[in-house]
Amino acid sequence: MNAMSAPAAIAVSISSRESSRSFAPDAPGLSVHPLSLLPVRNIPVIKPAIDFIEKIDPADVAARINESLSRLDLGGGESPVAVCYDWDGSASYRRLDGFCRGGIEGLKPVLSQGHPLILVGNGDVGGLVGMHCMLEAGISSLVSIDGIKLDEFDFIDIGAMLETSGAVPVVIKSLVFPDKKLGSGG
Repeated sequence: MNAMSAPAAIAVSISSRESSRSFAPDAPGLSVHPLSLLPVRNIPVIKPAIDFIEKIDPADVAARINESLSRLDLGGGESPVAVCYDWDGSASYRRLDGFCRGGIEGLKPVLSQGHPLILVGNGDVGGLVGMHCMLEAGISSLVSIDGIKLDEFDFIDIGAMLETSGAVPVVIKSLVFPDKKLGSGG
C-alpha cells in the first residue's frame, strides 16, 4: 500500500451474547471486546512463521511468537503488538484452539502488561478466532480482524466504528528502507 492509498474499510455486523457486546464475523470478519478498545493506533506488527498444519501445536505457535517478539525487541510488553497470520486450512475447533492458546501463551509478556490481544489475519477466520479467544480461552480484551495483508515492520491503526455505515477504518503504515542507489542519479 503506498502513501496515497485510501484506508481500507472493514464492514462489520453487531451481535450480542448475554450482556457483552462484540462484533461477529462478517466478510471480512472482526471481533472486538470491549468495543471501547477502539481506536487503536500505531500498533507494531509481528508476523511469526506459524505452520498451519492439520494439528496446530500451541507450544510451537507460542515459540514462534516469542521469536518474533525478541527479534523486533518487543518482548518486554511495553506496548501492544499485533500478530499477523496467514491462516491456511479449515477452521475446526481443534485448530482454532491450538492457534488461540499458542497465541495467548506467546503474547503473555504483552498481555500481562494490560494490553489487548490483537490478531490480524488475511484469511476469513478473524471473527471465529476472536470469539474462540473470548469464549474458550477467557480473553476479555481483544481485537481480531481478518481480510488484511500485513508484514513485519508494518504498523496498524484500527479506528472506531463508523456508526452510520458499520465500517471500521484501517490504516496500514509500512516502513520503506532506502536502497543504496537512491539519490545517486542512476
